[in-house]
Amino acid sequence: MLLPTKSAHVHADFNMTKTVFRNLLSNAIKFTHENGKIDASAITHDNYLEISITDDGIGVPKDRISELFGDGEHASTNGTKNETGSGLGLALCKEFVELNGGKIWLDPDCEVGCRIKFTLPIATSHKYAQ
Repeated sequence: MLLPTKSAHVHADFNMTKTVFRNLLSNAIKFTHENGKIDASAITHDNYLEISITDDGIGVPKDRISELFGDGEHASTNGTKNETGSGLGLALCKEFVELNGGKIWLDPDCEVGCRIKFTLPIATSHKYAQ
């Protein structure tokens, strides 16, 4: 059952989760043209929270999707204002999300721009909520 999320407590390392959000939002800004749209949303499932970061930017070429979270070479793509990067950000996001019991992926059904989703386990006790 999917429910719109107003508030949810997840069991995850605060600093790792903050780094994932910061990197995904920075990428959305980097690859979205001025006056573009970026949206962050979340949906609760039975035992996890699914977070989506969506932009209407330049998107990811289909032949590069498999490279995004890979463990091999990290290719960087320049942003809309020719910003550069190391190509390590999404690999780091993947590692942090998985260390916290979640998954991360690029939504292949996004028709314009890019939508990256990741999950984190919902806390079974409020002792984890901060």
